Amino acid sequence: MVVDINFNFSNKHALVGVIILICAIAFAFYLPGILSNLEPKQCTINGVCQHEQYAKFLAEISPLFILIGVVIGAIVFFVMSSRLERKEKDFGTVIATFLKWKG
Repeated sequence: MVVDINFNFSNKHALVGVIILICAIAFAFYLPGILSNLEPKQCTINGVCQHEQYAKFLAEISPLFILIGVVIGAIVFFVMSSRLERKEKDFGTVIATFLKWKG
């Protein structure tokens, strides 16, 4: 059984949007595992609670996660809105042609 798969790379904006979306989903799935490896194994070292330090670390980097989410959202919005603008122009051409034919 032979399966022939052809990919059309003519729409580069859509391809970039899909790649960014796949990377964002992969990042969301693997990030908890990465952060759990950073979690301290001992509670107190030299009188400082390591779990408290870890909680402070997560609180300090949470704006970074928010920024990454906003950037990914903006990129996907830009890619998808550029596709909509082209479709609206094509739709306008179709309507104009139809009106010429009808009228």
